[in-house]
Amino acid sequence: MKIFPLAWLVLFCTISCLTAETVSNAAPATHILFQVLAAESLQMGQILDREQRDFSFRLKNIQVTPLKLQQVRVTCPCLQILEAPLDLQLTPGEECLIRGRLDAGKLSAGKFSRLILLEFEGFEPQPVFVSGESVSMLEIEPGSVLDLGTFAGVEVSWTRKVRIRSRFTAEKPLELLEPVADRYFEYELHCQDASEYELTVRPKLPLPQGILRHTMQIPTRGIDRYGPVELRISGTVTGWALAVRGRILPVDLKQKQADGGYSGEVKIIAEEGGAVRGRRRVVDAQKEKSSSRFRSVSEDEKAASLLTKLETWQKISSEIEVALPEKVILEKIPQSDGIVMQFKFPAEFFRGDSSSSLSIHYRDRKLAVLNIVGRE
Repeated sequence: MKIFPLAWLVLFCTISCLTAETVSNAAPATHILFQVLAAESLQMGQILDREQRDFSFRLKNIQVTPLKLQQVRVTCPCLQILEAPLDLQLTPGEECLIRGRLDAGKLSAGKFSRLILLEFEGFEPQPVFVSGESVSMLEIEPGSVLDLGTFAGVEVSWTRKVRIRSRFTAEKPLELLEPVADRYFEYELHCQDASEYELTVRPKLPLPQGILRHTMQIPTRGIDRYGPVELRISGTVTGWALAVRGRILPVDLKQKQADGGYSGEVKIIAEEGGAVRGRRRVVDAQKEKSSSRFRSVSEDEKAASLLTKLETWQKISSEIEVALPEKVILEKIPQSDGIVMQFKFPAEFFRGDSSSSLSIHYRDRKLAVLNIVGRE
């Protein structure tokens, strides 16, 4: 097969254009600004899971022009910069020292690689990596995240136990120390043997209502630079799950009291479905793994059956607050299954067409807004 000179010319131009386009679209090579010296400590190898280890390295400007190092920053809470220049002008060939610390207690067990960013004026942030492998030395049952579930957090006392087993040798054991009580919980630590401890957690009731996200630490000694054992306690505290039966406060205007006034009542009861209100549960896969055998506190509260006792409702009654209209009197009558809220109104209250309402609160939570309705 013969190819004429004109065809050769067309083929050559086509290939040349494609080659030119490919070259023009290629990404430029990364520009190396500096050289990292004395960086052996950045490759940490194996490190204990709660160990704190320092590292350092030197930067050398290998450009023919000065470099301005604006700042050094980290991208992980496990890293801390201890010493680094700020807005330093590095002349060609000049060096500077950077020192930092890695806290393996803030890493998951296993291999890791974390980033330090060097910010030079006029250039994209330049990465330096700290890498190694965190080796787990403790076994915590049921887990380091203790999920209490959704519970009332009042009246019913309970305890939860956590077992901590150490893999350190008997020749150089890790010693756990009694943790200090905090605003939410008290702790008791018992040494079972040289390598095993049992921690008992007990609440300071009542717990504040809302989302509970609490971190406690168990101090350690015996192993150099080995940090405290950290446990996280989570849950949702609701207070007693109460409801008001009905949203209207009916007043029978045909039934006058001896003083010429009127009365009406509603009842505060326990919500159906147990000691706590049902809420949509957001599942955290890591939390489920670490605390799947940790019993919900609501089970203890349900077993105690305190909402079937008059004494419990008497205490709840003292925490019920109502914003009363002028000259309206409230009498709270605790019973074994709730609280009768009896309101007394003066005769003139229902004169005119104006409507009225009142709010019922329990421990900073609004239970209901009742519309007062007079009926002939």
